[in-house]
Amino acid sequence: MKISFKGKMGKVVSLLVAFSLLWLSGNLTAGERRGATIVVHKKDGAQVKGELIAVKQNSILLLESSSGTDLSIDVPDIKTVGILKKSNTGAGFGYGFLIGGAVGAGIGGLTVAKQAGWVDISPGVAVLLCGVGVGLVGGLIGVMVSGPSEQKIQIEGKSESGLQYELRALKSKARIPDFH
Repeated sequence: MKISFKGKMGKVVSLLVAFSLLWLSGNLTAGERRGATIVVHKKDGAQVKGELIAVKQNSILLLESSSGTDLSIDVPDIKTVGILKKSNTGAGFGYGFLIGGAVGAGIGGLTVAKQAGWVDISPGVAVLLCGVGVGLVGGLIGVMVSGPSEQKIQIEGKSESGLQYELRALKSKARIPDFH
């Protein structure tokens, strides 16, 4: 089978290939890896928030968010480490709105089918109003459920093997995971 780029179709295909190489290649460039945002609760009561850069044998290196300085915290001084997860409020609102809207539209359809006579609106308007109303409630519930969360890792009181296990788990979330 011979592929030829002659004629009108060949020009269109070659133009699409050239366009995709120029336009879509920008998406292939890799950005710098970011570490997880963590909150370190120290035994003395202090809290430090920042980006996790590296996990060493006996210390954690992070970029403090308030001052922008590198900070090394010794593991024996740490009580807990909280890993902040990103908020998915937009997706939560969207899914909640869709589910709530579907339920509301069903309720609106059933309400119009069994109309008692005290409300005189068309079936389409009833389905739309109930769908939007319950959809907004579902969207708000979705926002509340999908807000930012924090995973806590207990450091204080762990055995040496348990401590090394937790540090290995933290290491995978660092900007430089294979730091020695």
